[in-house]
Amino acid sequence: MNRKRLSGAGYRKIYQEKAQKLEDVLSKTRKINDFFSNASTEAEVNLTDLGNTSLSPQRIISVKEDVDESMNEITSLVSEKYISKKEDIGESMNDLLVENILISDDPGTWPDHLNNKSIEILIMHHPVQVKNYNFPLDEMNRKFSEVYYYRNMSNSEKIIRPWLLYSIINNSVYCLYCKIFNKKQSNQFITGCNDWQHLSFLLSKHELSYNHLTCCQEWSKLTLSLKKGTTIDCIQQRIYELEKKRWCAVLERIVYIIQFLSQQSLAFRGSSNLLYHHDNGNFLKLTEMISKFDNVMLEHLRRVEKSQNCHSKQAHYLGDKIQNELIALIAENIKSKIIDMLKESKYYSIILDCTPDVSHSEQLTIVVRFVKKNEAVICEHFLGFVPINDSTGKGLSDCLLNVLTELKLNINDLRGQGYDNGANMRGKHNGVQKKILQINPRAFFVPCSAHSLNLVVNDAAKMSFEIVDFFNIVQELYVYFSASTKRWNILKKNISNLTLKPLSNTRWESRIESIKPLKYQLGEIYDSLIQINEDETEDMNTRLLAQSLGKKIQSFKFICATIIWYKILSKINVVSKMFQDPKLNIGVALEMIENLKEYFTNKRSDEHFLDIISKSKELSLDVNGDTTFPIEQRLRKRKKHFDYETEDEPIIDPHNSFKCNFYYTILDSTLSSLNERFELLRSNSDIFLIFYSIKNLIQMSDIELLKHCNDLQIHLTDNVLNESDISGPELYEEIKSLRIHLKLDYNSHDVLNYIHTNGLSSFFPNTCIALRIYLTMPVSVATGERSFSKLKIVKNYLRSTMKQDRLTNLSIISIEHQLCQSVDTKSLIEKFSAVKARKVHFV
Repeated sequence: MNRKRLSGAGYRKIYQEKAQKLEDVLSKTRKINDFFSNASTEAEVNLTDLGNTSLSPQRIISVKEDVDESMNEITSLVSEKYISKKEDIGESMNDLLVENILISDDPGTWPDHLNNKSIEILIMHHPVQVKNYNFPLDEMNRKFSEVYYYRNMSNSEKIIRPWLLYSIINNSVYCLYCKIFNKKQSNQFITGCNDWQHLSFLLSKHELSYNHLTCCQEWSKLTLSLKKGTTIDCIQQRIYELEKKRWCAVLERIVYIIQFLSQQSLAFRGSSNLLYHHDNGNFLKLTEMISKFDNVMLEHLRRVEKSQNCHSKQAHYLGDKIQNELIALIAENIKSKIIDMLKESKYYSIILDCTPDVSHSEQLTIVVRFVKKNEAVICEHFLGFVPINDSTGKGLSDCLLNVLTELKLNINDLRGQGYDNGANMRGKHNGVQKKILQINPRAFFVPCSAHSLNLVVNDAAKMSFEIVDFFNIVQELYVYFSASTKRWNILKKNISNLTLKPLSNTRWESRIESIKPLKYQLGEIYDSLIQINEDETEDMNTRLLAQSLGKKIQSFKFICATIIWYKILSKINVVSKMFQDPKLNIGVALEMIENLKEYFTNKRSDEHFLDIISKSKELSLDVNGDTTFPIEQRLRKRKKHFDYETEDEPIIDPHNSFKCNFYYTILDSTLSSLNERFELLRSNSDIFLIFYSIKNLIQMSDIELLKHCNDLQIHLTDNVLNESDISGPELYEEIKSLRIHLKLDYNSHDVLNYIHTNGLSSFFPNTCIALRIYLTMPVSVATGERSFSKLKIVKNYLRSTMKQDRLTNLSIISIEHQLCQSVDTKSLIEKFSAVKARKVHFV
């Protein structure tokens, strides 16, 4: 039967049917863009979802690739590991992109040349033979049949032909093995065979051919190798993964070394940057020490040393730039944790203080204070140092506003300002607190209580000549003994426990440490002076000075002054130390001040003065001194210019003169300063009067309680923004229900803790908000002062050229060492790898 040639319309019909089939397949096939959200996410294709689509009888096999790296990193990877010539970059980039092309089960859609990754996918996910399909007829009314999938043996057995694939698009059959592995000779089973009349003969001939059998062997070998993971690609991949793990382990140890040195405020670098040099610094010395006990670091240093000997530029990540990058990442991680906690808490306070560093640069420390939203925990955290050139109120306020903007903190949530008593900070017209209050009237200013208490003592110590002379004698004693090692050894032989200490020029309450040896070991100090005075080997000036100091400490006035100042400073020093607690609130601080005032008021009596005289007489016996006050010389009578001038009668009795001019003068000055310098703290506490004393809150009448709640709402309202933190009537109802469960000895912190512990925060929201704002207000700037102590350690005279960023980052790690311990090293390494293109891939 002769083959009949189709007409043009017939050919067009067949062409249209093929085009329609191809369009149906493509419409059902998901595009590659569906598998990538953006360039920084991992491209994943859910094979289960694809299997559930209507692509029967086809299924799509996709390549899951990590496209987390940027295009620059891909280019770097290709150029470093896979490209030997510049012109090969484009081809290599195409290869990477080909791996993301969807591969169909239909061999008619495959490219002429499959890359290694596509071949691996086809082997691991064997294409499915088309079955249960209405195969189309050709022009000879013949078609493909599923019978051809099986080979009929002479014993009537049937053996499946897994290599035979049917293409719906081309209406042809292909040999899977030959299409992949037969690169030398082309045949119709590679290009597609649709001779259905002679297909049985062609299949029998093809499956017995040498080329087909060779391709079958290649398929079996490669399948077995892929299952065992012994292919070259798998071996290279395992080597790559092992190398990646090694680098991650090395970098993890480097991070721990940096954390250790930063937390201990130790220097990193020395004069040399080479391994195993004597003066190469703490960082490299620690790596050398760790390598003696750790094989990972030992192997790393061996490679680094080998590259140094060969003068090759191999990445080692031990340089100063990498140190700075990791230090910055750790500090940024800590700072972000603090900011996240602060934003969750909403309300916060700012603590500022200034000091010059060793390079004569003025440093502004920034500390934030807040109360955790779901916990009754008061937190104070350091955010860094900022160099300032303008120390005026305007300059400091502008600097603060810039920092808040950089940290993305809302200034309208600021509820407290904690500064020292400097004019540029607390000025009523141009101070920082006034500038901030003009922006946010709810940012209450609280002067540093510890600094105010120090000024109270400072005021009392300058009230008379006798008081000033007392502290001068105390300082003279220390200077005299400390100026000579011989004299100091004589003092140590006589004194068993306490030694003389210098007077502090700034912290007056700490002068208790200088007076304590005089209070308890005055006799031993006197014996040391007598021993030096009687030593004929000493020069006359030294002996004469010892004799003079001995007479001064024998004075009954000096002994009484020692007892008086010890009592005053010992009491004030305890309160000052408690003021430095970050968890202290203004209610407790004000209660301490009231107790201190009551203590000094009670001490202002003849009874307590006689008690001091009695103890002074006992102490005077240790130095063979007088037990009475010396008779003072008659004062010159002052001439009166007008008749109406009154004449004060002089106190002739030395006992009464010392009591009035020394003892009462100190107490009166102390009480007056306590009232004056803590007036602002008292006014801030009056705003939150309902929380100042829980005992009074429990016993308060309903009318008074409602008044205080409404007053608190007024103070916590911003009329410009028309916002209020609380509702006064709702707060009143909440406190009425809450106070019946409170104990009389509770303070404001205990109340908030009671609410959170019993899960009542949702029932008393206004109370929680008011308490959080109340506890957020700072008591002192002690945390800022402590950061200055760390500043002097981190930036000392040997590290005076340290840059500002490094100084701030090292200080954050050192001060916030507890948060540093919680830094996730793995995420830190991932971030370090993603910052920019690296020579080594860690992830």
